[in-house]
Amino acid sequence: MYCTKCGSQMEDDDRFCKKCGAEVGAAATHSRQSLEKNVALAVIGSAIIAGVGQLYLGKIARGVCFILVSFLATGIYMGVFRIAGMEDPSLGILSTGYAVTMAIVVAIKIWSMIDAYKLAHKYNDHLKKTGTPPW
Repeated sequence: MYCTKCGSQMEDDDRFCKKCGAEVGAAATHSRQSLEKNVALAVIGSAIIAGVGQLYLGKIARGVCFILVSFLATGIYMGVFRIAGMEDPSLGILSTGYAVTMAIVVAIKIWSMIDAYKLAHKYNDHLKKTGTPPW
């Protein structure tokens, strides 16, 4: 167990920190556990919409970037191939453009899921060591 105020390591049955004197009994441990982030929820959120896991973990700018890049890739397909009239199934332009765009979107989602997984572990590890959220 770690002190929620100064982060020093303590015995599990200690009620007060020997370094700073802060109370760190069951109430402090309970509040820290309630702050921990669910890793599976972060990963599943990013699987549904790239960036949602990052938003859940408090990395707002990173999450918004993932969302914007994912929608931008989809928008490129919609804008270039559909609106510009480049839909010619006989040439395979539509199917090739769609395949490339969807491959990019899937790659972004996988990247977002891996990032959310790593961020959740980093968040929870920091919380366990110091008793405070890392960001």
